[in-house]
Amino acid sequence: MTHIEIRRRFINFFVKNDHLQIPSANLVARGDPTLLFINSGMAAIKPYFTGEEKPPHPRLTDIQKCLRTEDLESVGDPHHHTFFEMLGSWSIGDYGKETAVRLAWELLTSSQGFGFDPQRLYVTVFAGNDYLPADDETAKYWESLGVLKDHILRLPAEDNLWVSGPTGPCGPCTEVLYDRGEEYSCGPNCNPTCSCGRFYEIWNAGVFMQYFRKSETEFDDLPFLSVDTGAGLERLAAVLQGRDSNYETDLFSPIVTEVASGLNLSQLSPRQMASVRIISDHLRAAFFLIADGVVPSNKQEGYVLRRLLRRAMTHGVLFKIDQIGLFQRLSPVMAGIYAEFYPEVENPKIVQIMQEEYQSFLKTLKKGLNILREKIDLLGETEKGEEQVLPGELVFDLESTYGLPFDTQKDFAENFGIKIDQKGYQEAFKKHQELSRRGAEGKFGKVGEYPPEQIAPLHTATHLLHQALRDVLGEEIRQAGQSLTPERLRFDFTFDRKLTPQELSAVEAIVNEKIDRQLPVIKKKTSYHQAVKEGAIALFREKYKQVDEVTMYEIGDYSKELCGGPHVANTAELGRFKIVKEESVGKGVRRIKAVLERN
Repeated sequence: MTHIEIRRRFINFFVKNDHLQIPSANLVARGDPTLLFINSGMAAIKPYFTGEEKPPHPRLTDIQKCLRTEDLESVGDPHHHTFFEMLGSWSIGDYGKETAVRLAWELLTSSQGFGFDPQRLYVTVFAGNDYLPADDETAKYWESLGVLKDHILRLPAEDNLWVSGPTGPCGPCTEVLYDRGEEYSCGPNCNPTCSCGRFYEIWNAGVFMQYFRKSETEFDDLPFLSVDTGAGLERLAAVLQGRDSNYETDLFSPIVTEVASGLNLSQLSPRQMASVRIISDHLRAAFFLIADGVVPSNKQEGYVLRRLLRRAMTHGVLFKIDQIGLFQRLSPVMAGIYAEFYPEVENPKIVQIMQEEYQSFLKTLKKGLNILREKIDLLGETEKGEEQVLPGELVFDLESTYGLPFDTQKDFAENFGIKIDQKGYQEAFKKHQELSRRGAEGKFGKVGEYPPEQIAPLHTATHLLHQALRDVLGEEIRQAGQSLTPERLRFDFTFDRKLTPQELSAVEAIVNEKIDRQLPVIKKKTSYHQAVKEGAIALFREKYKQVDEVTMYEIGDYSKELCGGPHVANTAELGRFKIVKEESVGKGVRRIKAVLERN
């Protein structure tokens, strides 16, 4: 069954059962201070479950793009990857456990669904603990559908109790496992609780959000029960297509084939095969991240993208792959798999950004790898039998000087049977943080040397400038730094080319138009989530999400931004805004210097 057919059957099934299909959200978790990326189907629609927003329908279904990097070191095995698609369905205060179980069984076993043999399916339910009862209700519904008692597994909280955090909605869940057969068995004692791979989870048939967790030992009933279901498309495709690895499915195999062109896959060692999978996975993820507006940088989402690209590029260099050509060849391959569902992957800018990142990284990559290889060769001269370990301080130095990520060096060293001193690396990292903190204190210790009323006009002007840049160049523009004196402002922002004279004139004109409108500047106290919901720009989400209350400045109906001030009371106080210089301050970052001319 092709991935196209899996998608079609899944969506059609739930639409037929009165679920509204909603589109996949952007990979970037906009408006959620707890996430950088959407990492599950429910993450994109969380406000519906908390009551902050009203859903368009009480029953929903979709296929959501997701990204997780927590298991980055596991990518390369047959089943782990960073980008994945989650098939999901939800009931928000509508049906309960009985309907959820019935729908799951019908989808999995019917000929209109996925046609699994019922005799090879096992289900899990929550066994209960000292604070919550066993989910006997769900077990009873599975039995009523013909599931054998010895195919119903009662598991503890760590396996079958979903929690959203220390406090918040939670509830028991029920999952469906598929028995892949004796040939996958780990031995005579193999059973569905093994992690050997014989019993393979194919469907989370229901997270039943029925409790509110007040503490580790206190739970209240929620006013209504909601259901969240999900299945990874790649995992499901592997089973339905009879493949041992997700990378052998029609979602991945064309990418793997292109990455490995010129290599004999059947003759690759397990470690070499892992490298091919890493390149395939990371470049696939990069295509989707760039398509959703992320560009390589050293901060937040951009840093994750850069890390994925550079790890893939390092493995590509080891294989002597023509990576510029590979990026170009992958573009039609990605379009062939995904463009029908995600037309944004056909954007030619994706390949351009990848190629630029490769060119900027290649020189330092080769130099860093040469140094790393020299150190590894020296280790090879130590006494045989001694454990060979790369010093953590060296690893950190190569990362900070040559941009070689820790996991990239770890991958490279493991090719030679050498380990990395992780403790030493962490110590070097902490030492660097302390030095950076002291340096920052020295550099910015005089921020308060200017009276607030002297820098307030230019500070307000930076907010207008930031929004005007987004209006002219696109909403992907983000502030990358600023400096204010009573005489001028300096504003750094993410952008990959020089602005044209027409663009600079347009930005300047917008700012002056807002000044001429004499817009009031309003200071508001609110929650971070509410501010983002209202459309406020939040530059330091990690800082803001730690506090209960944030300060938001609104400039009329034009600009909203989280900020500590100071600002003027009205744009009429600013005078004439004039851009005096625009320049590059590094790859992907531009700088504008501007002044306010007084009459």
